Amino acid sequence: MADIFSKFDMNGDGEIDETEFIAHWTLLHLGDLEHAVTLFHRADTDKDGAISRDPDYTRLLANMKFVGPYL
Repeated sequence: MADIFSKFDMNGDGEIDETEFIAHWTLLHLGDLEHAVTLFHRADTDKDGAISRDPDYTRLLANMKFVGPYL
């Protein structure tokens, strides 16, 4: 799962900002822009404008069972 974080963290700074998230989402054809933005803001659990490994990514992984296979 750490590899997923690394792929979205395109500049390697340890955080995934909204631009990186949407760019990689689009590159992988994971869905439309609205879904990307919605998921980014849900994943940014501490609302600091970036998805960090802790607490955001840790919380996201803990809640994946509720999202299902379409994350």
